[in-house]
Amino acid sequence: MIPHSIHWLVGSLVWIGGIYASVSVRYLDFSGGHTVCGPWGCGGTIEDLTAMHAAWAVVMMPPVFFVIRGKRQFGRWSLRIGNVALLSAIVVFLAVVMHTLLVWIPSTPEHLRGYYWQRIGFVIANMVDIPLIQLAIAGIAIRIANLGPRSVRRVLEDA
Repeated sequence: MIPHSIHWLVGSLVWIGGIYASVSVRYLDFSGGHTVCGPWGCGGTIEDLTAMHAAWAVVMMPPVFFVIRGKRQFGRWSLRIGNVALLSAIVVFLAVVMHTLLVWIPSTPEHLRGYYWQRIGFVIANMVDIPLIQLAIAGIAIRIANLGPRSVRRVLEDA
């Protein structure tokens, strides 16, 4: 049997390697140096955005796995952690919507105001300092993991 400390050491090394690999994606050239641009603005290169979103996903994997795996030890806190993650993502999304509505639209020429939803998508895609997408996925994953087998069956039967 492998000691518990070896599991943690190997897991930590794999996690660090995953972060390094995801950040290294920025050195690949799969967009020819193009950026995300349109009438709603210009952002970073596709490689940079992919690298940062992937890095956030890798950073968040161990805590999410730990919460899902240890839901019996966490009890109801596991569901609360999932709710907080999902609610945080929703609040940040609403803040982006409100900022776009209150700041971007009034300062934008009339013919560009129809790009409201594209602008919101653009801001979220370029938001690499806040893991909005990853928080939402983590919250949903934790909430799904906290459903009991009967709840999952009911959801699948209703679909």
